[in-house]
Amino acid sequence: MEIHIGVNPREAALAALAILDRELRPAAAERGTAGWAISGGRTPELVYRQLGSASMRSWPVWPALELFWADERAVPPDHADSNYRLARESFLEAAPLDATRVHRMRGEAADLDAEARRYEGELGAWAGVTPGGAEAPALDAVLLGLGPDGHTASLFPESPALAARGRWVAAAPGPPPHPRRLTLTLETLNAARAVLFLVTGREKADAVRRVLAADEAARALPAAWVRPASGRLYWVLDEAAATGLDARTASEQGR
Repeated sequence: MEIHIGVNPREAALAALAILDRELRPAAAERGTAGWAISGGRTPELVYRQLGSASMRSWPVWPALELFWADERAVPPDHADSNYRLARESFLEAAPLDATRVHRMRGEAADLDAEARRYEGELGAWAGVTPGGAEAPALDAVLLGLGPDGHTASLFPESPALAARGRWVAAAPGPPPHPRRLTLTLETLNAARAVLFLVTGREKADAVRRVLAADEAARALPAAWVRPASGRLYWVLDEAAATGLDARTASEQGR
C-alpha cells in the first residue's frame, strides 16, 4: 500500500492523475487495451477536469482506454446526480475517446438486477472472461472515493451487496435521495490490478483513520474490505483528510 498526501485537493488530484497514468500507460502500450473504472462525486472532478484539458489531448492512453464506472445512481444520464453526467461534462466531451469504449451503467433501467447482469457482460467481453466463472475481470485501475461512513462506490455499511459472491456488479441500496444504485462488487474491486482511493476534506479524516487502522473495528467499513488480491493499493489524501493519521500510518507516504 502507498499513501500520498497533497497539500490541498488540487495537489492530491494531480498526484492521483500521475498514479493513474503510471498504471494505465503500460497496459495501453503492452496490451493495447486499458480498463479503467471511475467514480462520481466532487473529489475526483478535479482529476476529470485535468483529463479534459487541452494538455491531455495527446495522452497515449486514450486510443486504448475502455472506460467503466464503479457505481451509478438510479437516475437518467442527464440527471444532475448522474455519475455519467459528471464524467461527460468534465472530460468526455473533450476527450478523444470513442463512444463505443465508454461503458455507461444504465441507471435509468427499470430492472436494475437485469442491468447489473448486462454490465457484467460488458466487463466480461472486455476482459475475455465469462460472468459467473471463477475468474473476475481484472481492471487495470479503479478510482474510488470514501464517504464519512466508510462507504466506497455504492457499497454502504451493512449493504447486502457486500456479501455478493460470484457477482461482479450488483443492484444495491443506498441512502436517500437515491436509495437504488448499481455498483461493482468487492470481488471485482479486489481483482483489479490497481485501486486508488482519492479522499479530500476534514469531514473524511475520521473515516480515513478508521479504514487505514485495519483493526477489528474497521471491518464494519466497506472501504476496509477493498484489498486487491494481487494488485496495488493507493491512498491519495489532502492534508485535511490525513489529519487523523498517526505517525506510523503517515510514514507509509510514498511507499
